[in-house]
Amino acid sequence: MRAGQLYERWSGLLLLCSLTLWAAPVLADVETDNTGVKNTGVKNVQVTKAYLRLPPPGSPVAAVFLHLRNTGAKPHQLIGARSKLAGKMEVHTHEHVDGMMRMRPVAQLQVPAYSEVELKPGGHHLMVFGLRGELKAGGVFPMTLLFAGDREVEVEAEIKRL
Repeated sequence: MRAGQLYERWSGLLLLCSLTLWAAPVLADVETDNTGVKNTGVKNVQVTKAYLRLPPPGSPVAAVFLHLRNTGAKPHQLIGARSKLAGKMEVHTHEHVDGMMRMRPVAQLQVPAYSEVELKPGGHHLMVFGLRGELKAGGVFPMTLLFAGDREVEVEAEIKRL
């Protein structure tokens, strides 16, 4: 193979790869990351580190934790979640009442402009009720985060045994 032919092949391949990498996010209009998140409706919100804490065997209740990052100038409100593997999901918080920690649902969780909110044990989290199917550590829990204004973010949370 001549040097000229080799150059033509490699330069064509390089051009094709460059165009593919450039065009994919533009054409898709979707933000993704490597944790199984597809954001089709909430501009400037990134979801990372999503995981479901595997409940004890036979328990129909679990919790999901994750990080929300708002890179935009407007606040967003997380108002709930849903999953085909759950009967119901709610945004919850922990609070101290009469010297005891209690969980309670909240109507919404504010994600202020240019900030991050962490849903974590002992703080805000997503409660999962009526689990369906067999969940295994290392698997994924598909869910949709619901934001005010009928906007949604699809998430595949890793299932972890803790």
